[in-house]
Amino acid sequence: MKQEPIIEFRIECYHYETVIYTETRYNDSTKSYETVTRTREEKRITFTKSKLFKYKYWIDLSVDIKDMLKHSSCLRIQCLKKLLYYDELTEHKLNKHYNKFVNKYKHMDVHHNSTNNMNIDGFYNELLVTELDHW
Repeated sequence: MKQEPIIEFRIECYHYETVIYTETRYNDSTKSYETVTRTREEKRITFTKSKLFKYKYWIDLSVDIKDMLKHSSCLRIQCLKKLLYYDELTEHKLNKHYNKFVNKYKHMDVHHNSTNNMNIDGFYNELLVTELDHW
C-alpha cells in the first residue's frame, strides 16, 4: 500500500552559553597537580516546535517493481523522494505556511534553525529485490 507523504515544519530556537570549567592534571616533571581554568561555548536549546502541513491531494509516481523483475532476477534500486507541486499556487501556499510558522516562533531565542521535511513511512533510499521475494 502506498503511504501518504507527511510534510512537517520544524523549528529549534537556541542560544550559546559560556561554560567555565577546570582541569586538574598531574605533572610528572614537577611531581605536582596543576589546575587550569578553561571556557567553552555550549549550545542551549530552549524551544522546539513542529507542525504538519495539511494537503488534500497527492500521487505516487513510483514504478512497479514487479514489472522490472520480468527482465532481471535481481535488482538493486536507489530511490528518491521529491516533492513536485501541482502548480505555482500550491508551491506558494506551502511556502507561505512555512514562512508564517518560522516567523511566529523564531523570536523565542537568539538563534534558530528551521526545516521543511517530507517523510514517507516505510520509505528506503536503497532496495535489493530478488525474484524470490514475495509480493
